[in-house]
Amino acid sequence: MKKLLALLLAMLMMLVPIVSYAEVSFDDETGEAYVDDTAEPEYTRISSDEFGEFIVGATTTLTGDFFTNMWGNNTVDIDVRHMVHGYSTVVWDRQSSFIPNETIVAQIAAAELESGNKMYTIQIVGDLVYSDGSPITAKDYLFSYLLQAAPQVAEIDGKITNMDHIAGIEEFKSGEVQTISGLRIVDDYTYTVEINQEFLPYFYELSMVEATPYPISVIAPGCEIADEGQGIFVRNTDPSVTEPIFTAETLKATIMDPDIGYMAHPSVVSGPYTLESFDWETREAVFKINPNFKGDWEGNIPTIDNVRFINVKPIEMMDQLKNGEVHLLNKVVSGEDIETGINDGYSDYSSYPRLGFGFISFACEQGPSQFENVREAIAYSLDVPQFVAEYTINYGLPVYGYMGIGQWMYMLISAAATNPPSEDPVEAAVWGTLTMENLNTYEIDMVKAEQLLIDDGWTLNENNEPFVKGTDTVRYKIVDDKPMPLIMKWAKLKDSVAAEYLDEMLVEPLATIGMQIEVTELPFAELLQHYYRQVDRTYDMFYLATDFLSAFDPYPVFSTEDQYQGSRNTTGFRDVALEGLAYQLRSTEPGELLQYCQRWIAFQTYFNDKLPMIPLYSNIYHDFYTPYLQNYNPQEMSWPVALIASFLGEEVVTEDTEPAAE
Repeated sequence: MKKLLALLLAMLMMLVPIVSYAEVSFDDETGEAYVDDTAEPEYTRISSDEFGEFIVGATTTLTGDFFTNMWGNNTVDIDVRHMVHGYSTVVWDRQSSFIPNETIVAQIAAAELESGNKMYTIQIVGDLVYSDGSPITAKDYLFSYLLQAAPQVAEIDGKITNMDHIAGIEEFKSGEVQTISGLRIVDDYTYTVEINQEFLPYFYELSMVEATPYPISVIAPGCEIADEGQGIFVRNTDPSVTEPIFTAETLKATIMDPDIGYMAHPSVVSGPYTLESFDWETREAVFKINPNFKGDWEGNIPTIDNVRFINVKPIEMMDQLKNGEVHLLNKVVSGEDIETGINDGYSDYSSYPRLGFGFISFACEQGPSQFENVREAIAYSLDVPQFVAEYTINYGLPVYGYMGIGQWMYMLISAAATNPPSEDPVEAAVWGTLTMENLNTYEIDMVKAEQLLIDDGWTLNENNEPFVKGTDTVRYKIVDDKPMPLIMKWAKLKDSVAAEYLDEMLVEPLATIGMQIEVTELPFAELLQHYYRQVDRTYDMFYLATDFLSAFDPYPVFSTEDQYQGSRNTTGFRDVALEGLAYQLRSTEPGELLQYCQRWIAFQTYFNDKLPMIPLYSNIYHDFYTPYLQNYNPQEMSWPVALIASFLGEEVVTEDTEPAAE
């Protein structure tokens, strides 16, 4: 593991400059490097009252889904969740593994059962409270599980999250039973989670018992979690009330109401901050420090108060930062903007490799995009390296799979040929065979793109006669005994620099081979509704970007099952072979790094062949911020997580302090 971590650090150092306040020195006798902590500067702290409102800007617009991923998973909405929801039992540490959150977990123990299932016992500490001072107990964590599997949530269009590994969850989700047998109350601060053996092994096993508490008093007032020996269930607090209170109607009112619902206005929370306001018109959110927050997994407690999160336009954001209208710009991607921020020198910055990628996604369940040859023809018509060079300049790389350059497996495989993470010569040789170079790069080839369409039957015109290039404009194909035009409806993100590049590079070239791209500009919130199939989807392709979870598990994203369609499987692509490869990946034994990476390559190779999405780039993120923001380190974290350990301050200048280089 130490060698693995050293490799990961080496990859990071090759990909991105790592900025640290500590200096690396070398022992004169041994020549070994060590960190000289005495080099850390001293700071005069600046209070939030002195500084005023701390403003964070992002180019992605908030959509108000601040409670779980069941109704959508917009990346900036996830940021808000990190601000207001906390005390997760399991966290991703800085050494690429899942560990118990020792700030709030007293103990996690696992035991094999005679049935073959696995039982985890989780004991939380006894002094946790919500932002309103009400206690957090084992029941709050169990309510979180139950809510996200409840049939009542499905009735209000919530997509049940991936918790099928919990024993008894399937029967509960279907409404067959009212209890979840695999979740049990031990005492006020202890509960158990039983993992169904058919979901084991799982590479990120500890993540299976990750849970965040949610207040039943707010989400389901008048209800409580109980356990009478058969597993947990929800019941009315007042036994004299005979009609069930926990209904879809109740949850629709308490969660989905746009003015007071927990979705956009979570009032009682467990995270480092409370949400003071969210404005639907401006899409701005305001946060205050939660005075009852005990600390993150490293014991950090936030000191920066009065945080406002706003949407910024790419064309204006660097000037806003320069003028002090914004104090932190998160996840800047455009190479032009990055170079402006670096070269102008009016801000500090942190850079880090992205865990995700930018891509063109298809609606594979409908229209021309359901056909593999059409998707491939589009891929062969796009010069991806040119797009990446123009958009990211020197701060991104083309990728050809469902991957990001910041993922540990990408970095490990990239370095394995010259520095395999194994001292065993046989295993090291196998590591050396792993490569991403065999993936099809779909080098631009308009002749091949056109032939793919012809081979797929797009050989007719609108009059059901043979298509004549140069005379006819749109190809047709007979599908289900009806002519289908080769018209791809593109939901184009409004005010997107990257989308503009794609427009210039795709629309006219594709028109020359008989494919029409019908462009409709949409605001982000409306685009996501179609992308997640929350409305009847009328578009065939989308340009978006995403960041992967630390527990990389593409199985729900490419599952053929109905329950995953929409918020998880956004492409509508149902392919049992790809699903099987994703299942093999997740089923790797924990710690088997070589086997996991082999299966990761197999998954990426098949994905690269089928193209439910066209991968474009993964990049080096840059966060630009005021020089008064100190100790901000967003490596592998969202900005809210990094902000907890940060503070506002000004470096103390002494006679011994050397002037900064210009």
